Amino acid sequence: MKKILCLLLVVVLMFSLIACGAEVGDGEPVPRPSIAPGGGGTEGGIEGSDSDLDVEYGETERLIAYKFNVYLEVEDLETAYKDLKNNLPTGSWIENEDYDRENATIVLRVPTSRSESFVDGLGSYGEIVSKRITSEDFTSSYTNVNSTIEILEIEKGRLIELLKSATVTESITINKRLAEIEISLKQLTNASQDYVSLHEYSIVTVHLNSEYIPENPSYFSKFGAAITSGFGFFVTFFALLIQIILFLIPFLCVAGVVLAVVIKVKMIKRKKEMQNPNSQNPTIKKEINNPKTPSPTTKPKSDNKYWEEDNKK
Repeated sequence: MKKILCLLLVVVLMFSLIACGAEVGDGEPVPRPSIAPGGGGTEGGIEGSDSDLDVEYGETERLIAYKFNVYLEVEDLETAYKDLKNNLPTGSWIENEDYDRENATIVLRVPTSRSESFVDGLGSYGEIVSKRITSEDFTSSYTNVNSTIEILEIEKGRLIELLKSATVTESITINKRLAEIEISLKQLTNASQDYVSLHEYSIVTVHLNSEYIPENPSYFSKFGAAITSGFGFFVTFFALLIQIILFLIPFLCVAGVVLAVVIKVKMIKRKKEMQNPNSQNPTIKKEINNPKTPSPTTKPKSDNKYWEEDNKK
């Protein structure tokens, strides 16, 4: 009897579950939580539809910076270099340039809308040996910078309102923070403008190359070059000598003044000694009063030698 009752209960439960599933499938779909832009939503987090989950990224313009590197082989470097500079697209400018006998490099800023057609037209100046295009997406960085600018602007407005009713101590703190915000806003604004500039104006670097064949110089050219080189060396040496003299002039002036002072002091001292004989050194004074006279018996050493030889004889 118990087994029959258990079996009946199981059958009833199965039919109940099947009926519930049919009601849910035939009725309206179960609502899903919605995610509103900014992370919020309706109270309870239930109302909404599937379309609320789609984030429309396509509406935001992508900030992409393009860089072009083009290598050209030209026959006449000077002519191609001048023609390229004189036929830049409207709104373009030269950011950097370098030129020598064999190579030339021009860095241009070209409006992005005209950059591709301009690069394709570079083949008219010579043979395009290689071409490279790179891109970098600044959208995320640009968005972050502008978001930070908005936050700082809001904070700045609130601090200005608080400053109206602040005490002296609070005013000092608020003004300090306002100064920091101003510096940050200037830096962030410049960064935002740089991103926009990189997006609106592409960087195009054009490398021009030609094979330079030097002329064989004549004998007179070599002779003239040697004379010019020698004259240049002489001028350089003379200029270096003048620099050395100019460098030594202050030291020579100081040494001359010191030497003049020493000589002057010695002259004054000698003059005083001559005017006052009593102040002279006793030894010098004695020699002056009693000059030494040679002894009559004293003979030079050489004379004594001959005298001894005569005595022996």
